[in-house]
Amino acid sequence: MKNEDSKLLLGLGIGALAGATIGYLMTGENRKRLEKDLCKAGDEIKEGAKSAYSQMKSKAECAGSQFAKKTSEWSEKAGEKANDWSETVSEKAKKWSEKMEEQANQDGQGDEHEAKTGAETEK
Repeated sequence: MKNEDSKLLLGLGIGALAGATIGYLMTGENRKRLEKDLCKAGDEIKEGAKSAYSQMKSKAECAGSQFAKKTSEWSEKAGEKANDWSETVSEKAKKWSEKMEEQANQDGQGDEHEAKTGAETEK
C-alpha cells in the first residue's frame, strides 16, 4: 500500500507542477510572448514544409526527366537491334534463296542432260 500511495503522491505533485507552469505561462505578458513564439515556430515549420515540398518536387521532376531520357535511349537501342536483326535475316534469306535457285538450276541441268542422253539411246 505504501508503494501505491507514493506513486499517487508523485503523480499529484507532477500534475500540480505542470499546472502551475502552464498557469504561469498563460498569464498576461508571458502568454503574449508564448503566443508569439508559438506563431513564429509555426511559421518556421510552415516554411520548412514548403521548402521540403519544393525540393521533393524538383527531385521528382529531375528523376522523371532522367527516366524519360533513359527510356528514349533504350527505345533507340531496341530500334537499332531490330534493324540489325532485320538486315541479318534479310541477308540470310537472300543467300538461302540464291542457294536454292542455284541448286534448282543444277537439278534442271541434270534433268536436261538425262533427257538428252535418254533420247539419244532411244535412237
